Amino acid sequence: MDWKCFLILCLTGLGMIAASDDWTAVQRDVHIPLDLETTPLEIKTDSTLGSGDRVYVLFLTTQREDAGGVYISLTSTPQYYLYECGDYGTNFPSNLPSEVDKIWRITLDRTAGIRLMIHCNGVEVVNILMSDSTCGYRRWREWWSRDVEFIYFDSYYDSASDYYRAGQTDAGVTVMMSIEPYPKNKLPSQFSVTGEDNASLEDLMILAQEDGQMNYTTLKNEPLMETDT
Repeated sequence: MDWKCFLILCLTGLGMIAASDDWTAVQRDVHIPLDLETTPLEIKTDSTLGSGDRVYVLFLTTQREDAGGVYISLTSTPQYYLYECGDYGTNFPSNLPSEVDKIWRITLDRTAGIRLMIHCNGVEVVNILMSDSTCGYRRWREWWSRDVEFIYFDSYYDSASDYYRAGQTDAGVTVMMSIEPYPKNKLPSQFSVTGEDNASLEDLMILAQEDGQMNYTTLKNEPLMETDT
């Protein structure tokens, strides 16, 4: 009898890898479901700097109330603007990556205050903790404290956004294992678990045990590959 063990290791990094490679073509003037507080938004563009093209995406509540938004102007000196926060565009504090094809990652973090981060091709280019000193609009807190359930690409302003997708939220190592045929202890045929970047395979298998996906204590005493002679 042959035991066959197939391992797939997927390394994911912060601000680098998305949950799926599937991109969706941007539809403008459509309410697109996305819980931005739990899931970052990624937008793909291929406009050159100096083209004047713009990314313009609004955040909306379940009741379609405004809850903030991001505007990126791809002028020769590119700028960003946080909707209902500031009155004018702000130059990016660092140079943008030189590639024409860009993936913009927008993350809303409310674990300590209200923080908005923008990555471009994996490079952090904006990290702002909103406050009365960083937002000139007097009602900014009212708007940006609302729960975001939809995004909206405005056809009047947005000319650069080509595709979008939901981004990966957890960094680490994901292991998927399939074992065929089943060992005698009836382990599940497949499990998936995510751990820290430096986690060993044994660490990940212990996590799977703690998650109730497998009996690691039994498995570690069973050969992963056994051949009858």
